[in-house]
Amino acid sequence: MAKPDNSGKASKQLMIEAERIVTPKLLIQIKGEIAHLGHDTDPPHKWEQLIPHVKGCLLGELDGHKVFAVDSDKVMLFYYMDFVIAGNDLRYPDFIPKGQFWVDHVFVDKTTSDYRHDLLHECLETRMLKAWGADSYDDRAHPAANEFERRYMIELGLDKEEPCPICGKVECTCEQHRKATLKALPWSAAIPKKAPVKP
Repeated sequence: MAKPDNSGKASKQLMIEAERIVTPKLLIQIKGEIAHLGHDTDPPHKWEQLIPHVKGCLLGELDGHKVFAVDSDKVMLFYYMDFVIAGNDLRYPDFIPKGQFWVDHVFVDKTTSDYRHDLLHECLETRMLKAWGADSYDDRAHPAANEFERRYMIELGLDKEEPCPICGKVECTCEQHRKATLKALPWSAAIPKKAPVKP
């Protein structure tokens, strides 16, 4: 049985075994399904109660699973404090209903690729957990899914440095440009102002 090396990365032998399950044809299919998922949770999209305290907005289907954008703050508060970005029903069977993938609604928009590569991870991890068993999560399924996700991130171009939108240089050191770049980030407007402290 192949295991990850000491760095937590998938070994070459583990990836050979994983690629018997996750074929190139399957990867193309799954990436296509991810590309066709919804990426908008605003009205008129409906949020439905998935489990107590957690509502979700249906984004579509991925590999036979319904994909819901959820409020991860509620998931963390009521179910699992370390829930980050996405999860699947085999990893979190105590609260994610069978046949569902969950992704944090904050990452579901046109300006980020996070939910795309994280959903690829969840989908492939699920396939490997089914093939290798639930006890394979730590030493096989999760490290292998990480490697597939890393490859997809590179494919999406996330390994490239973004040029300064003002001067066009990748390594811009101008403080004025840096501030302008931060203001231009898509999530900057969504950062809430600190609420006043009530007496």
